[in-house]
Amino acid sequence: MNPISLIVAVSTAVVLTGVVLLVLAIRGREPDSAPDFVRNRRFGSRLSLRGKGPEARSRRLRAAAAAVALVGVWVLTGWPVAALLVSGGILAVPYLFGAARQAKRRIARLEALEEWTRRMADSMASGSGTVQTIVRSAHNAPDAIAADVTTLANRLSTPRWDKQAALRQFADTFDDAPADMVAIALGIAVSTQGARRVTDVLRDMAAQVSEEVEAQRAIEADRAEPRSVARNILIILAVLVVAIVLAGQFTRPYGTPLGQMVLVALGAVTFTALLWMRRLQLGTPVPRILVDAPVPEAGEER
Repeated sequence: MNPISLIVAVSTAVVLTGVVLLVLAIRGREPDSAPDFVRNRRFGSRLSLRGKGPEARSRRLRAAAAAVALVGVWVLTGWPVAALLVSGGILAVPYLFGAARQAKRRIARLEALEEWTRRMADSMASGSGTVQTIVRSAHNAPDAIAADVTTLANRLSTPRWDKQAALRQFADTFDDAPADMVAIALGIAVSTQGARRVTDVLRDMAAQVSEEVEAQRAIEADRAEPRSVARNILIILAVLVVAIVLAGQFTRPYGTPLGQMVLVALGAVTFTALLWMRRLQLGTPVPRILVDAPVPEAGEER
């Protein structure tokens, strides 16, 4: 590669890296300054380069590694498509291979929801009001859902928040059918004075969530081996591709414009296959109940 081509490649890589980091920074705004849509906020938090803790540090390291790979691969091979594919792959690894981690997190949150729901039913059976019980439960909520319960308690304690809207958004943080059922039962208890039967409903909901947790654990145990096999195959494939590229003679045609188009097609096929594999690993979730339900605006009078 001559000096002019090297300068062009490095300059283009720096510009593209700046654009990527700018997009990540915009999409990753802090929750307090972001629009009040749970899914958008949760998606943005996964892309944010700010914040503290191991997850934020891991995102920053991946972004830095992707930027270095973008420049390095482009300089070494002179293939812009290969540089983009490698850097994009580094950024996408946690998503494409995070199905097991996501399933584990879902199981932990459902287990915490089951424990919290049982506590709620026991407290309400002793005569405590629903709102007061939820507010008090924030002090000893299970760790996996402590932040969500605290947010719900704060909203229920604020007069400007509609209680049904607060419960609906609490269910949205789970994005899961069992949480919808719990939110509906609590909504009935909040709306009806002396709704004693709701405690029995909550106990039934807790039992159903417990059964769901056990079923998901069994499913994840069956999926562990196929995931490991697929991961090992992809690692072997990546090593093979690197070895072929370093060989030089076999990959020379990819340096032409037609070869770059072929790389785009191969990258698209590979990425689609990985997405399909991730979808198979996650399975099909049970449809939510509250997904199309109208939500009152915060502060709306009931």
